[in-house]
Amino acid sequence: MGIHRRARIEDLEGRYGWLHRVTAVDPDHPVAVVRFGNGSTVDIPFELLEHHHDGGYTLPGRWRDFIAAMEESAEIPVVEERATVEVRPAPVKQVRVRRRVVREQQVVETPVWHERIAVESVPVNVFVDRAPAPRQEGDVLIIPCVEEVVVVEKRLRVREELRVHVVREQRTHRESVEVRRHEIEIDKSEQPITPKSRGD
Repeated sequence: MGIHRRARIEDLEGRYGWLHRVTAVDPDHPVAVVRFGNGSTVDIPFELLEHHHDGGYTLPGRWRDFIAAMEESAEIPVVEERATVEVRPAPVKQVRVRRRVVREQQVVETPVWHERIAVESVPVNVFVDRAPAPRQEGDVLIIPCVEEVVVVEKRLRVREELRVHVVREQRTHRESVEVRRHEIEIDKSEQPITPKSRGD
């Protein structure tokens, strides 16, 4: 025979409740917990219930008899306290690290190039038929300078040449610039830190 929860159980006075559950603390004597419409419950020995073909049950007695028997007995819970030990890390020292920016002056030397024009006059005194054109020899620009002189015949004489070349000089440019760097300060406190309670 199967046991159906929520099965209707009616007593001899026609009052009914519903089968809530069946407890089997003692396997030979299971107990049916019956719940009523107002939410109250009563324990009935399951062996007293008469099963019907429609799934319901009949109690050969009155609910109030079992309720009165339950009220006469009282359950006293027995409790005990158990101590638990919990280990938490507690810091003993505190280290504070501060970083500050230190500004200082540094001398930065940067090589720079400066160019100037040097003109050198070189005497030539050579007669030519026509004026020579300027020419380049290496990094020197040669510009012939001619003049007309009175001779038995008129001829061109190279009086001098201007040799123009670029003189490359290196100078050191010195300038003061501001640079930044980090310094670390560590403050060690010897006082222990009181650990916070769990409620904090």
